[in-house]
Amino acid sequence: MMENHGSSLKRLLGFLLIVAGLLIFYLAIPITASYGLFASWLLAWFMVSTIGVGALLLVGLDLKRSLRSLLIALAILLPWSAIFFISLPGDYQYLLAVLVALFGTLFYRYYQKHKSIPRSKYPEVDGA
Repeated sequence: MMENHGSSLKRLLGFLLIVAGLLIFYLAIPITASYGLFASWLLAWFMVSTIGVGALLLVGLDLKRSLRSLLIALAILLPWSAIFFISLPGDYQYLLAVLVALFGTLFYRYYQKHKSIPRSKYPEVDGA
């Protein structure tokens, strides 16, 4: 019974964090836009983090299980979003952003595919 109460409290907190993130998007983005691109970038990261943690709590995923995937996604998203601070001619900025997103996605898929393969399928690697 106590576990059910804790689970519903986590879901409520997750829902409130998602609502708070959406309110930040609606109310604070126009204010920070006058302070410049970097302030808007920081606020967007805070907003996305708030919504992401809320979604994790709402769905009931364990943070310990998904921490490695979150760190990989963060390692890909930080340089990807920093690309938009670089001034490149024409559409090269978008092309670079798409290439970084593509390589990050391929790396993540490679990681997900190879982490779940049991070692016993490859006896020559196990030494058997």
